Amino acid sequence: MAAPNENNGEVDQKLDEAIKNTHEFLGGFVAQLQADLGEEESKRKDLEEQLKSQKVEAAKELEKQLNEENSRSKNLQEELEKQRDEAIKKLEKLLKDEVSRSMDLQEQFQRQKEETNKELKEQLDKEKSRRKDLQNQLEQKIVAANQLKADLDYEKSSRKYLQKQLEKLEKQLDDEISKGKDLEDILEIQTEQNTMEKVGIIGEYEKRLRDLLKQLNGAENEFMDKEDLKKSDDKNLVKKLDEQLKKSKLENDKLKAEKQEIVARVGRRDQTIRTLKADFEKAENGLLKRCDNVKQKFKLSEKEIRRLQKELDKERAKGNDDDTAIRDDDRHDSRDSETDRVDKENFRNDSRPLKWEEAVHEADNRKIEGVTYSILKKLDLTKCFFNSNASSKEPRQIVNELPKSQQEFRKLAERRGFLYTSQVAADTYDALLREQKRQKELGIISVRRMTRR
Repeated sequence: MAAPNENNGEVDQKLDEAIKNTHEFLGGFVAQLQADLGEEESKRKDLEEQLKSQKVEAAKELEKQLNEENSRSKNLQEELEKQRDEAIKKLEKLLKDEVSRSMDLQEQFQRQKEETNKELKEQLDKEKSRRKDLQNQLEQKIVAANQLKADLDYEKSSRKYLQKQLEKLEKQLDDEISKGKDLEDILEIQTEQNTMEKVGIIGEYEKRLRDLLKQLNGAENEFMDKEDLKKSDDKNLVKKLDEQLKKSKLENDKLKAEKQEIVARVGRRDQTIRTLKADFEKAENGLLKRCDNVKQKFKLSEKEIRRLQKELDKERAKGNDDDTAIRDDDRHDSRDSETDRVDKENFRNDSRPLKWEEAVHEADNRKIEGVTYSILKKLDLTKCFFNSNASSKEPRQIVNELPKSQQEFRKLAERRGFLYTSQVAADTYDALLREQKRQKELGIISVRRMTRR
């Protein structure tokens, strides 16, 4: 137990020494700190005094600078006010000039606007007049084309009539030639008979003369008393023979005259036929020439009509389409009523139904204006009309209904790649409606109602 107490004493002694050393160190440190603090306090006071003096000097300097700055600011403000007044005056002057120029420009613009409107109105009136002239020219060309077509038909009918007349005259000529041949045969037979009679009479006369000569030579003395009587008989016989001979000559001359008359009449008929043939050939050549001229004029008229129609379509395409919807609705209503009416008649009011060949001819007789088969195919509207290439040869076919309105048709055309203007779309749609209506009234198609295309 004694050892631990000794150790504790040493520890306490060391601890006391440590505390003492610590107090000494702390005392020295505190003294040093107090000395340092005094020095710092002295320095602080010096710095405060120095700072106060610097503050006074800085304040004076700042006050001086402030005064200078205020003076400069005042001068600047005066300068700015002066410049502002000058700028305001300049701006007011510029504004007045700009207002004046603006008014001049506005007046000039108004004048130009009025002049432009006047020119546009004049151009519009001229364009309307030109369109009207084009329409009149087109109608005149159509009338002229129809007249040329009528003239062509008349020339064709005249040619057929002349052909029939020529055939009739040729037949009459053949009949006259046949009659002339019969008369020639009769004349030859009569001439032969007259010749035979004449030869017989002359032979009998010669025979009687020879007999008389023999009688006179052989029995001159014997019949002396009867000579006067025989001479008288011979004279009478010679007289009769002469009369018969003259009569035969007259008949022969009459037959010759009749033959010559027949020959002359046949010649005249030949000349008449030749003249008629020449006249017919001349008329035929003239008719063919006139037909060619009419065809040429008709072709030129068709070209002119197509050109005028294109120009009219272009002019129509330039026009406004404000009333398109109204026209479309009216067209739609009229089309529905017309479709209802035609559907009630959806057959040909004829006791005799059309044959297949007649239906094909009627369907192909008139093409749709401005629409070809390729366009119908691209629009997928071929099933809306008569199909002449159908497998079943039924003259009355069931076809699809056309779009309900011009707007639907235009939308369909746009989907198929056709960018029609409103006027062209309306004209094309009307042409399709007319053709379907025509085929309905002919009885070669029946339209199937479509609820939705």
